[in-house]
Amino acid sequence: MKTSGKTVVNYNSFDVAKFICSIMVVIIHVYPFGVQETPNIFSHINFTLQNGLCRIAVPLFFVFSGFFL
Repeated sequence: MKTSGKTVVNYNSFDVAKFICSIMVVIIHVYPFGVQETPNIFSHINFTLQNGLCRIAVPLFFVFSGFFL
């Protein structure tokens, strides 16, 4: 197969990071440990995941898109 002198660059780490970010977006929209009516450790873990750690996923998608733009 002949290419027209262009080198093809694969960014595998971006693909892995985008996959992890897509899982984090799903975690933002669902309760991974179920909905508890009384506060317990799982409700605190849900809050920390949804409102802390996983909120970085959407800005990372914008960064990845900006890199390729």
